[in-house]
Amino acid sequence: MLATLLISTLLIVSNFKNEGLTGTVQDPSGFSIEKSSLEIYPKNGSNRIYETETAEDGSFVFPSLPKGEYEMVVKALGYKEKTKSFQLNKSTGDLGVIQLEENFISLDAVVIYGKKSPKKNFAGFGFK
Repeated sequence: MLATLLISTLLIVSNFKNEGLTGTVQDPSGFSIEKSSLEIYPKNGSNRIYETETAEDGSFVFPSLPKGEYEMVVKALGYKEKTKSFQLNKSTGDLGVIQLEENFISLDAVVIYGKKSPKKNFAGFGFK
């Protein structure tokens, strides 16, 4: 009986863990991008429904969504923003790998300003 209870609990937990809309965010080399921002909007809508960020392994999970058409906006520092449209025929699903394109920003020049600190006498501390 204890074994049956343990197996039932494990099945419930594993099903709950995968519940919702899942996927992974990667760079062009296939490396995971953690802390990516993901937002879901209804298709042709402006009000965000859900927001989350990717885990260390680039994976994300949204709660179950009603059937319908949606847009997901994915943002990450150093990458171009990407919008992905999708349709859900059931409340859960896997969007697979979402690949972000690198965004190289170049600077023409960098100017650093500062002040020279006044000379101090550190002779008492063994410095000259």
